[in-house]
Amino acid sequence: MASINRLAIRGVRSFSPNDEEQAVEFFFPCTIIVGANGCGKTTIIESLKYAMTGAFPPGNKSGQAFVHDPRSIGSQLVKAQVKLRFTSRGGNQMVVVRSMELTQKKTTISFKQLDGALRTLDTATNKIVSLSHKCSELDRQLPQLLGVSKPILEHVLFCHQEDASWPLQEGAVLKKRFDDIFDSTRYTKAIDVFRKTEKDLLAKVKDLKADLAGLSSHRHAAHGFQKELSRHQEQLDQLDDEKKQLLEDIKDAEKAQAEADEIIDQVEEVTTRIEAATAQHAAKLEMVQKQKEMLGKEQDMTKDHPNTESLQKMLREYNQQVESQSDELESLRSQEANLEKSIQKLRDKERALAGRKARLETAREHQQQRCKERYAKMEHMAQTYSFNLQLSSQQANVSFDGSFVASQNTTFTGVAGSTDSTNPEIGKEEMLSFLKVVDDKEKELQEAYQDSKVRHQAEEDKLVAALSDLEGRRKSVQNERQKLAEQREKASAEQRELVRQMDGHGRVRKTDIEDTRRQATRLAKERDQANSDPRRTQIPVEIRSLEEKIDSTKREIEDDRMVLESLRHCAENLSAITMLQEQCEKDVEALEETYRDQSFLLQKHNLKPDEAIPSSDDDPDGHKLVSFVESIFDKVREKFETVKSDLSKAEDDVAKTQRSCNERSAVLSSQQQSLHTVTTRLEQLEGEQGSVVQAQKMVEALRIHEAGIGLSPPSKDAPPQDLLTYINSRLSEIEEDAPADDAEFARKLLKKLERLAKRPDDSPQGFSLVCPCCDRGMAGDEVRNFKTKMDSLKKDSSLVKTADADVAVYNNLKARYEEWRQFLNEKMEDLRDYRRFREEKLKLEISLEQQNDDLATFQATLTGHKDNAKTIQAELDELKDLLDACKRLSGEASRISEKRMQIDQKKQDMTLDTAYADRDLRTVEREIADKMEEKDGFMNKINRLNKEMTALNNRITQLSTQAANMDKIVRERETKFAAAQKNDERKAELAEQLSKMQEEDAKLQEQLAPLKRKIETKQRDKERARALRDSEVSSLHNKLIEFQSEAKELRQLTKAIDDFAATEVSGDFDRISAETSEVLEQISSKDQELKSLRADLSKLQDTVQNQERYKKMIRDNIDVIETQNAAEELNKEIERLQEQKRSVKGSDTAYDEHKKAVALKQKRQGELARLEGRFMEVVEAVRSLKRKLSSEEYKDVDEQYRIANIKFHTTQLAAEDLKKYWNAVDKALLKYHSVKIGEINKIVRELWLLTYKGEDIGNIEIVSGEEPGSRSSRSYNYRVVMTKGNSQLDMRGRCSAGQRVLASIVIRLALAETFGVNCGCIALDEPTVNLDYPNKKGLAVALAQIIAARSQQSNFQLVLITHDEEFVSMTKTEMSMLTGFSMPEKYFQVRRERASDGKFYSKIDEKDWSEL
Repeated sequence: MASINRLAIRGVRSFSPNDEEQAVEFFFPCTIIVGANGCGKTTIIESLKYAMTGAFPPGNKSGQAFVHDPRSIGSQLVKAQVKLRFTSRGGNQMVVVRSMELTQKKTTISFKQLDGALRTLDTATNKIVSLSHKCSELDRQLPQLLGVSKPILEHVLFCHQEDASWPLQEGAVLKKRFDDIFDSTRYTKAIDVFRKTEKDLLAKVKDLKADLAGLSSHRHAAHGFQKELSRHQEQLDQLDDEKKQLLEDIKDAEKAQAEADEIIDQVEEVTTRIEAATAQHAAKLEMVQKQKEMLGKEQDMTKDHPNTESLQKMLREYNQQVESQSDELESLRSQEANLEKSIQKLRDKERALAGRKARLETAREHQQQRCKERYAKMEHMAQTYSFNLQLSSQQANVSFDGSFVASQNTTFTGVAGSTDSTNPEIGKEEMLSFLKVVDDKEKELQEAYQDSKVRHQAEEDKLVAALSDLEGRRKSVQNERQKLAEQREKASAEQRELVRQMDGHGRVRKTDIEDTRRQATRLAKERDQANSDPRRTQIPVEIRSLEEKIDSTKREIEDDRMVLESLRHCAENLSAITMLQEQCEKDVEALEETYRDQSFLLQKHNLKPDEAIPSSDDDPDGHKLVSFVESIFDKVREKFETVKSDLSKAEDDVAKTQRSCNERSAVLSSQQQSLHTVTTRLEQLEGEQGSVVQAQKMVEALRIHEAGIGLSPPSKDAPPQDLLTYINSRLSEIEEDAPADDAEFARKLLKKLERLAKRPDDSPQGFSLVCPCCDRGMAGDEVRNFKTKMDSLKKDSSLVKTADADVAVYNNLKARYEEWRQFLNEKMEDLRDYRRFREEKLKLEISLEQQNDDLATFQATLTGHKDNAKTIQAELDELKDLLDACKRLSGEASRISEKRMQIDQKKQDMTLDTAYADRDLRTVEREIADKMEEKDGFMNKINRLNKEMTALNNRITQLSTQAANMDKIVRERETKFAAAQKNDERKAELAEQLSKMQEEDAKLQEQLAPLKRKIETKQRDKERARALRDSEVSSLHNKLIEFQSEAKELRQLTKAIDDFAATEVSGDFDRISAETSEVLEQISSKDQELKSLRADLSKLQDTVQNQERYKKMIRDNIDVIETQNAAEELNKEIERLQEQKRSVKGSDTAYDEHKKAVALKQKRQGELARLEGRFMEVVEAVRSLKRKLSSEEYKDVDEQYRIANIKFHTTQLAAEDLKKYWNAVDKALLKYHSVKIGEINKIVRELWLLTYKGEDIGNIEIVSGEEPGSRSSRSYNYRVVMTKGNSQLDMRGRCSAGQRVLASIVIRLALAETFGVNCGCIALDEPTVNLDYPNKKGLAVALAQIIAARSQQSNFQLVLITHDEEFVSMTKTEMSMLTGFSMPEKYFQVRRERASDGKFYSKIDEKDWSEL
């Protein structure tokens, strides 16, 4: 089912071509679009209709007014686009894109439709496929995709508002619309075509019947030669069968030769496999020896454990123990990682707190800078614009004239009461007063700017009015001159045309007319004399007489040909009987010989029957022979199918085993490649520059260093993670023992105390001293004592002295450990890879051995299956040859039986063909030839008479044509003579008119000069006024813009200052300091816990490593035992293959069979050469007969007769069928029309009763009737009638505007429900036009009920576009009262919005349904 999903519009009518596209989503079951008049609602319907059908709105066929006008935006080119996403009838999501462009040229506007695009999702590739189409192609495709016709889309589903009342238009328009909707026109045209074609075919049937009779006689004569040719062809077939038999014997000999070769190949193949298995066995024994040498006597456990079960059990028990310890190791490592993460998070938190403290300090500095900038901005504005500020009653008057001057010792005071120009702070009330003065000044500048614009515009309007008046007078004079010029040019053109006509044709004289009339009279007399010639009546009589004689001769010839055919048939039967008897004897001999040749194979497979082949005496019709051969064939076929089934099972076993071998081989190859990759990587890591060697050197250096200080680090073979853990623990210990750097801390503390003791005030030095701990003020001796104490602390050497030597040792030791840690971090991945690759290499080597053993086992199994399949294949080949021989026997038996039945039939025919025994074959042929010559003589006479008659008719036709041409020339010359007289009179009139026009033009030319001078004067005045206006207005506008910019900056600074003042900076600073101390304590605690955990982790790692070495030793012993077992299996395989070689069937006689097959092949090839000679003799006889049949008289006579006969009967049947067709189409069209009209009227009746609230019209319906005319061109007329009381009246011209609107909506809804099943969408544009309140209410109820009833249809969509919000509210209320469907979530509002260029464009907004 089709539906519409989304519509996007750009550049159409009032929609902007430059802004983003405006889109509408269409919901189920209802979409409502509201908006004021003129906002662009109808454009949505127009765009929907254009996207679906390519049709433009009514009155806009060229499409120019459909695209946004380029002149309104000052552009030469405007592009418009409509996109519609819809669901096709097949359920596919598709998007159609249609584009247009409108170009503004100098004097004209050019409109162009661009190629459209159709996008869809390819389900196979899951990609979007876009196809470009011409507009006409899209117009054809889209109605098919939606499943409705184009007229339904244009006039019913997406009908334009201006065309909404078409059901009540005049009869011609209504008939055309309904004919398009019913699509009946093409069916009536088809009926006309059927009737015309029927008449043509009936005429053709008569001609074909005459041609068929002529071809029938030639056909009988050619059949005699064809029968003789078929007899020779049968001889060729028999020779060909013998040839095929010899070829099959040669093929059998070649097959026997191939079988002997195959046995020889089998023996050689088994020998090769024995040699390969022997080599593998030796390799396995050598591998066992090497593995034992690698283990050594101490680790060799194969004597105590002869099989792998006990070792596997030991390995599993040890694995369980190792897994438990590994789990414990992983748990400790996880705890270590969690502690490290916790410590890192705490350190990150410490750094974050320090950063926040620094940002708070920076924010304070920025606040001071903003205060300075605001102060400077206020001074600049006061000086530039001379502000006069009136303070409140508590403040004095302050005048801004370049600086702040206190008139009564009053100044602006900041929050802290400071008047320091380096940190100016202004009170809130003072700032508000200043901003009020700024606002007043801005209004004053705006008023001055607007007053200047209005004043200058008024002056310019006066000049423009005067200039327009003068221009109008000048254009009036110029228009009058233009009209005179056009009239003068028209008269001159007419005058020239008259002269040209006179010169081109020349004058016609009266004497020319008389001469032509006399010639016409003479030719008419000659025509009448030719018509009265007596030979015109004599010739048809003679022709009819000759035709009667020809018909009589044809009948005699036809009778003689029947006699000739019967005589030939008897002769042919005698010859055929003799030949068939000889062939039967030869065929029986060949069958018996073939049966004897195949007796050995039949006996071998127990298929030979007990009885012998039936003789010809016991089996005259051959049925017993056929039954005998078919019984043998059925037995052989059953045996063949059984063996074939066994072969299929054997081949399945071979295929399964082969797949297993291939899988094992692929796995083996993959593991070999992996082993090579791992080995290569290990070699890289173990090289001189590899990470492993460097790590070993680093560990050696670490062990030497740690041994020097009495510590024992991890061994060289320890995991890299253990080494890194050890180094991290040593670094933590070093950092805990680090010497404190008290000097830097003391210097920072003294500077901070000194800064906290200074407080800004109004003293000359700008600050006073307070206690940095309790903020108590200091004075006199306290200040001097404080400064003296601070100076002495700065110079105290005991505070700033540091142990430099300890710091140097600490730094060197820390740097060395950090260098080792950095190295391990860089090489950690390589070291982990090294350990992992070593383990992986060991596993791969073990797995490769196991895979090699498995592959050898499967290959041995595969060989056995193949041998079994070959044995069954040999038996199947024998049975296939036997089956082919039985097929040949069956064919030969069938041919023998058929030939015996033909002999009996021909003997019976001989008894029937004795009626013409008294006539001779040659005599009959001679008589037919004489009568054919007589008939040809009659035909020649008829041809001569026809030529004479044709010459007489041509003479009459020629004279009639010449007489008619002369009459025509007489009339033409009389017409030319009269036209020349009129032309002379017209030329005189035109000369007089041209003279008067020249005088009037001279008078108008004198009036133009003073008007031009006045216009130029006014134009100069207008330009001077415009220049003065631009200068003054531009100056005021620039001053206003500059003032607004400075005022905006001042407000922004004030807002930023106020926002900062509202924050609590000092409280945040103390809280951050406390959090920092707490975090440092947590870090110290976590470090102690981590150190204890790492010691336990190191011990457990050593234990796990020792256990892995013991596991490897057990696995090596298991490998040794498995290799020994594989060697024993190979030894058994060698013995089996040797036994298989001895058991190959026919290996001792294979070479003798090969020689016999070669000798038989050579013998059969000689016999084949002799048969080829006999074959060529018969071929020559066949060629002679074909040359006779290829003569002109008998060539393709059967085919010609067959084609003529087929054409005759098929044409006759086609004419009869066409008559049935057009009758059926006519009846179906009438029935379809009546049914559809009934369905439409039923729906119209229901909707009218539901919507119309008046009492005068009870019902409306569509009345349809046949137009008067022939039944073959059936046509209908339509009208809409209304029922008033018991009378039916035409509704057109008798109803009100509201009734017309309501009736049109009801009819459209009925048509949509009848014809729009596949596309359930319908759009109503302004449906409440001319409707009063009761009818609007009724329409709302009807639409709500339609929505409720059709909501179960998955593709039903009602698009309602209106400006009437009261009607929308009614519809919403009625819908909410109904159940069975969900209300839409959104509706759309269309409005006009002013864009940045000052133009108004249509916009579409999505609104919530609850706001409606």
